[in-house]
Amino acid sequence: MTYYRTYENKEDVVIQFLKTRTDRLLKQFDEGNYQNRYEWYKEIFEEILEQKEITYKILKTPQLCAVALEHFNNFAKVLLPRVYKIEGDSTAMHNRIIYQTGGFVFLMSHWVLDGCRQSPEEMAHLLDGYIHNQ
Repeated sequence: MTYYRTYENKEDVVIQFLKTRTDRLLKQFDEGNYQNRYEWYKEIFEEILEQKEITYKILKTPQLCAVALEHFNNFAKVLLPRVYKIEGDSTAMHNRIIYQTGGFVFLMSHWVLDGCRQSPEEMAHLLDGYIHNQ
């Protein structure tokens, strides 16, 4: 009964699940707990690995996957201007957000759907290289 009093549908559950994790990651980024972005990326992939079964189910359910994609896009709109220290709403920033969010989501999705065979360290290295064009 608590479930039905708290959430209207599965999409609300997924939004709360993702919001809890992304809020924590954003707080960690803002606090500057990492020597470099690689460490932060590694933390993201470790979190995904801890929740890989749930993430897999979200990715395999079209409605839930759409909700997750929208959440990640909104998260990127908050995060990336902080990462690049850009203020205002420019087309270039908007396009960068779309590009990097899509790249991350597809990289993460492929990793989870493929059974998380690479380590979080390997995935963080890949992401760091892609984002910094290495």
